[in-house]
Amino acid sequence: MILLCGGGSGGHLMPLLAVAEQLSAYAKGSETGGAAAASAPLKPATDASSAPLVFVGSRSKQERELVEAAGYRFYHLHAGKLRRYLSWRNLIAILVTALGFMQSWLLLGRLRPRLVFAKGGYVTVPLVFAAWLRRIPVVIHESDSVPGWSNRLLGRLAGKVIIAYPSAAKYFKASKVELLGNPVRASVMQGERKRGLKFLGFGEELPVMLIIGGSQGALGMNLLLEEILPRLVEEWQIVHLTGVGKGTKFRHKNYRAFDFVQEELGDIFAATHLAVTRAGANTLAELADWGIPAIIFPLPGSANNHQQLNADFYSSRGAAFSFDQEAVNLGVLETTIKELHHATELRHKMSKAMKELAQPEAAKAIARRLATLI
Repeated sequence: MILLCGGGSGGHLMPLLAVAEQLSAYAKGSETGGAAAASAPLKPATDASSAPLVFVGSRSKQERELVEAAGYRFYHLHAGKLRRYLSWRNLIAILVTALGFMQSWLLLGRLRPRLVFAKGGYVTVPLVFAAWLRRIPVVIHESDSVPGWSNRLLGRLAGKVIIAYPSAAKYFKASKVELLGNPVRASVMQGERKRGLKFLGFGEELPVMLIIGGSQGALGMNLLLEEILPRLVEEWQIVHLTGVGKGTKFRHKNYRAFDFVQEELGDIFAATHLAVTRAGANTLAELADWGIPAIIFPLPGSANNHQQLNADFYSSRGAAFSFDQEAVNLGVLETTIKELHHATELRHKMSKAMKELAQPEAAKAIARRLATLI
């Protein structure tokens, strides 16, 4: 059994699901090479103690629903999120994490996994620590250009650390590090342009711009763009994934807004010519795999400034433009977006640069690596 752990946002969960897809396919023989299709197909099992793939995450209802919809067992842990400033809530977080450690210890004793694959985030801390004490091998994955505090800590306990950005390597012991990229779900890469346009109710006359704020939306970015949307829709058809409760009041025939989408995301990507996005590692990986040029608004105050560093990685290579949300000149932003409507050659160059940064085999490569360790 492999136990996959992560939670707190879709940014942790979706990559785990991507790897789980490939582990199942790999063990069934869809993938070749390496650990010879493991001993038995890695598919869901009725008996939790014998299920080859099991998920552990936070108490989020959405996480449970997504995992169980994919056919996997899901267990939640109590875990406290430490703040990066003095707060009495940190004391509560420590106590809750201690409870999570006891839960983890008992769960690992019952399930007896052969390997723990942890995506990061505060929910992984008690579980990985318990796995280390039980001498269960641990592999962690770091999505961003600079790791958060939890992965910096857990990297000391893990036998292997898989990274997506070369700049993250210096934070871990060199012998543990392997650069394999950020895994993307297969369904996200199986979209069709015509199907996407039909779903959105768009035509072929104008290019499509996607505004996406990541798994939880981006209220600040949404409010900023709302000021210029009335003029942008004159030259763009816009699909806006706002996040739950973070939508705008704007309405237009060339504008579609959704809290979030799941099955249709690949089709939307296939129809998109330009994305306006946060700098979350998973969204950027999906855009790179599709070769979609981007305008990036890094999340202000992100931990260790990781979103700005992620954005710099892409903008420095000609795949994106990066703007400071708190200092952006709306006139310059509007002009840039309008110029990208007309400058098709520039869009093509940016698209090519994005493709060169893509790691479309990341999920398969990670699955192969994990299969060799069980």
